[in-house]
Amino acid sequence: MSWQDELMCIECRHLKNQDQSNQARDSYRICANPLMPEICPFLALGIYFLSYTPDEQKLFPGSHQYHRFLAGLQRVLTPDESS
Repeated sequence: MSWQDELMCIECRHLKNQDQSNQARDSYRICANPLMPEICPFLALGIYFLSYTPDEQKLFPGSHQYHRFLAGLQRVLTPDESS
């Protein structure tokens, strides 16, 4: 994560449409949304930082976020067998 003027820039390690070469990566540029605070990324990050203490090297705790997200999504999408 870095800053460019008033924008927050985030670089992803790997994108689906990228090959495995060492080409320059584009960054996502994120700006504030003062007209709709419910979707403002800066407000969301501020609330997150007030609620949790991030690790020194990782913004979000834990490892294997993709697998953790996929397991939670599968729990939500799998029909309940008890009913």
